[in-house]
Amino acid sequence: IFYIIFSGLNLCAYSQNYSITWQSPIGGDSTDKLTSMIQTFDGGMVLCGFSNSNISGDKTQNSINDSYDYWVLKLSKTGVTQWAKTYGGTDRDLYPTIIQTKDSGYLMGGSSISPSSGSKTEDAINESFDYWAIKIDKAGNKVWDNTIAGIQFEKLAAVLESSSGYFCVDLPIQQQVMIKHIPMKAQVYGRITG
Repeated sequence: IFYIIFSGLNLCAYSQNYSITWQSPIGGDSTDKLTSMIQTFDGGMVLCGFSNSNISGDKTQNSINDSYDYWVLKLSKTGVTQWAKTYGGTDRDLYPTIIQTKDSGYLMGGSSISPSSGSKTEDAINESFDYWAIKIDKAGNKVWDNTIAGIQFEKLAAVLESSSGYFCVDLPIQQQVMIKHIPMKAQVYGRITG
């Protein structure tokens, strides 16, 4: 179960006049873990995490193969769920992070070991955890997804948007930051082109 507390317009600010605007437990009947939360352009918020809950509580879609999948919820500024979506394959899809993109959609990325299945269109490389990026529109509908990886374990730390495309930021075991670019062409095709 996610426990969400929203106070004011700036999620990161703490003031002496702290007051709870609303609070709500959100979740299903199994394990639900919150990994990312952002305020949206409309003053609401998007919650992103992973879950193996099936339809129950706030879960409106089953997990795929009873494994962990990305779970995203869009809430209004008063905490009302506007939509909730599950994205994943038949194995584990973990630790997603999310940003809102300039087109009012969202870019989400995390680590996945799932093969091409469910809403995932590409296999994990060498059956190890890879980046898995998903572009969704403002209503949570998948636009494209992309598996990005090498031959070892990759753990995505952040996704970014710039004028030249999207970026995935990696924190590898050697603690050296590595940045991989998803060119703007990926907005249309969802594939790395260079």
